[in-house]
Amino acid sequence: MVYLTPSDLGWRPFVKTWLSGLPPVFTDEHRVKIDEFFEKWMDPGLHWLRKHGSEPVGSHDLQIVTSLCRMFQSVFNDEAKTANGSCARDADPEANAPPKLAEMDPKEFEKLLLPVFCFSFCWSVGSTCEM
Repeated sequence: MVYLTPSDLGWRPFVKTWLSGLPPVFTDEHRVKIDEFFEKWMDPGLHWLRKHGSEPVGSHDLQIVTSLCRMFQSVFNDEAKTANGSCARDADPEANAPPKLAEMDPKEFEKLLLPVFCFSFCWSVGSTCEM
């Protein structure tokens, strides 16, 4: 048995495994695009966090990346029980129903990837910092 610490392994194997387990609504082209987002921004974001961020409780890079992946996937959760995230009693789930992701045109769905990645990136990389 060989043991590798998260710092030895890095975040990339986790992301590759996570990408392969995404629901079928994510095409191979979507997965490549998401992987490009990680490759472009994850290392600079983690570098910024370690150099300029003040964390009251320390974190590992893999914890930040795991948080980003989970948040990203949760935004695309078709199984959410609320209409557009609204928990109000008077929310009309029929009138305010979010679009079904599986029924979206793949090109339209692709337009959501970068904004959701940016949202998830900010709230994962920045979430451990003090104000």
